[in-house]
Amino acid sequence: MKRKTKVLAYYLPAFHRIKENDEWYGENFTEWDNTKKAVPLFKNHNQPRIPMDYYDLSNIDTVKWQNSIARQHGIDGFVYYHYWFNPDGRMVLERPAEEMNSKLRVEEKIDYCFCWANQEWRKTWHEGRGTTSELLIEQIYGCEEDWDAHLEYLLKFFSDEKYIKVNNAPMFLILRPEDIPNYEEMYAYWNSWAKKKGFNGIYFVRMRNSHRVDKLSIKCNAIVDFEPNYTINTSYTVALKHFWRLKTFLFWHLSRWEFYPNLIKNKVNYVSFNRTMKEKTNRNIKETYYLSCFVDWDNSPRKGKRGTIFTKSSPKEFEKEFDYYYSESLKNGNDYLFCFAWNEWGEGGYLEPDTKYGYSKLEAVKRVKEKYEE
Repeated sequence: MKRKTKVLAYYLPAFHRIKENDEWYGENFTEWDNTKKAVPLFKNHNQPRIPMDYYDLSNIDTVKWQNSIARQHGIDGFVYYHYWFNPDGRMVLERPAEEMNSKLRVEEKIDYCFCWANQEWRKTWHEGRGTTSELLIEQIYGCEEDWDAHLEYLLKFFSDEKYIKVNNAPMFLILRPEDIPNYEEMYAYWNSWAKKKGFNGIYFVRMRNSHRVDKLSIKCNAIVDFEPNYTINTSYTVALKHFWRLKTFLFWHLSRWEFYPNLIKNKVNYVSFNRTMKEKTNRNIKETYYLSCFVDWDNSPRKGKRGTIFTKSSPKEFEKEFDYYYSESLKNGNDYLFCFAWNEWGEGGYLEPDTKYGYSKLEAVKRVKEKYEE
């Protein structure tokens, strides 16, 4: 039997009303508000992005529909962003995962795991660079008592047969493990706890976002680059090697002046950028290294003229890139390929159908997978 690589797509659970957003941004605010307010900033700029349906993730039928179309088109699982804040165990946007876990039958579910998006929450997430950086929720990592509360909450998911496990160890991604001051202590404690619960520990996946974490020794079972962020955030180190890097380098340095967005836009060619991504050697990585791909990127709905916008992206170009990363994953014997993203509408990265391309991106995934399974 041929070895298969499973495709896991990042999933943003932000498309439903929560009391925090009502308080911070106005009554009934959801991520759709960012998507709808987008405007084209130059000729042929693909904004606003319009979905087939402005759905509500508090509706379990929507979650069921997402699971169904994902499985039909070769998406093997979702990586739910998980928002947990110590020391009081505060959660945000937890409802879609909870309802999927408790209300759907096994055959209606898709495989899934969590990515702990462990950064603090500030208003810059919605209001853009250069505006208020008001702290909304602080992240304090706590100690064993706090970890116990977190783990007991996660247990109902880890015990789900659809939760992704590697050798009976629940997969758990951490967005910024380098921010956790007592990470090694936490790593050991969580593994010990999991073994007491009948698992073979926790399968920790360390995510890389920028160059500053490259040389850090952080215990984990596997590593994955959070693309396109990782390559964007390491661009200035070799700014002269690629034209898109040089433009981004200049854009960041000009950003200290308020008038600059009216003069230039941070536009990056999707094809050129992917060539840069492929140049990474990762020779010093001893852990399992999973490849990443991304559908598209345009965070101007959130950042306005200060956003980074990819051009020349299309379902056709995505299919070419996805083919490369999927075939390389098969060649490397990787069990998983991570894809940004299922529904990051505010950042332009989504596999879900829209009114411009329909199901084309999902159909591209299906074609590639069927090609290698023949």
